[in-house]
Amino acid sequence: MTISQRLPIWLLAGLLAIGTVACSGADETDSKDLTDATDATDAADASDAADASDPSTASSNCTESGFTASTQTAAASTDNYWSLVAPNADGTSIIRVESYISGNYNGPTGAGSYPLGGNYSSCSLCVLIGSGCQGGANCTKTFYADSGTLDITAITLSENGTVAVELKDVVLTEVTIAENTFESTPVPNGATWCIDSTTASGTFTDPDAPNTTGATAPDVAELTCVAAGNGQGLGANLTDFTMTNCNGEEVNMHSLACSENVDAVWFVASADWCGPCHAYADTAKARLDNANQAGVALVEVIGQDLNYGPATIDTCKSYADQHNLDYSHVFFDPEWETLFGNVWAYPIGQGTMYFPWIGIAKGSNLEYVYSSQFNAADYPGDTYNGETLLNELAGVPGE
Repeated sequence: MTISQRLPIWLLAGLLAIGTVACSGADETDSKDLTDATDATDAADASDAADASDPSTASSNCTESGFTASTQTAAASTDNYWSLVAPNADGTSIIRVESYISGNYNGPTGAGSYPLGGNYSSCSLCVLIGSGCQGGANCTKTFYADSGTLDITAITLSENGTVAVELKDVVLTEVTIAENTFESTPVPNGATWCIDSTTASGTFTDPDAPNTTGATAPDVAELTCVAAGNGQGLGANLTDFTMTNCNGEEVNMHSLACSENVDAVWFVASADWCGPCHAYADTAKARLDNANQAGVALVEVIGQDLNYGPATIDTCKSYADQHNLDYSHVFFDPEWETLFGNVWAYPIGQGTMYFPWIGIAKGSNLEYVYSSQFNAADYPGDTYNGETLLNELAGVPGE
């Protein structure tokens, strides 16, 4: 999944925009195709939503009230939508404003006063709250705005442009949201959240831009391995970290890479639940089977099992067996903690990671030269551009 075009991330993955993982593939169904909304209704027409609660009844029975946004707001815009995400001060609740602007949605893109309502599956302008969150993540309840007004007091839809909104007399009902249809359904005897007035503002960023905050590197890489490393970003000589392979052997990356016989170290971060990861494992196997690819050191890193739990040595062995990969090439690293703790993965947007993730370092000096997430706006095509770099470092398979 990518940053969701309709379903809020705290529902889709149990996370709110932070640490989201994604598995790219043609069968992906997690995000709503905005061009398919042929039956989209006007967000102002709350009467179209048969399952919406009666605002006049809800407002007199508020179980939660008020919301004060912290300064840690995040705003994102694309050709399809713009959004504003604002947690409260302690991250136990978070409010999300979404405007869908393409296809038949025609969400607002300019300043003005806009009514809220309808169903989440068809709203053009949508307001939701997640509550019971931990640090802005893993929210346990979701509320959808059945009524009220959202004033857009300022908006400039461009990178580094700003947006400011005010919510007035808004009533939100606790709902569940269907994963595939995006229908919002009130929870029986659920809670009701009322907001008389609150404001939030943010600066737009490109949700597909890679996060470079941890991408430290020297101006020029050293020609040989650096024991302690000199950064975690592209251009750095990576430190000598250790991971465990399917044989239960602890392998130091410098012992693997720092040799004139190694042309490239091919890091592949995968998960057992990820179909495209399995397909890419077959791609890796095919390359390794070519005699002229002996200089490629594959480091296939399994981080999660079939149930999204932390990978174990049994996960590792099962994954390797499915693709006839030598146990020495496949590693288990629960939640990819060791790999991504030493190699900056360039998460995009608000922490989104795509799998399989591809990282390439040069042999002999373990200089980090490629990350599939660095050009994530081109994903998934960019993932396989790593093949071109491997061809340059180690030669074209079979030639």
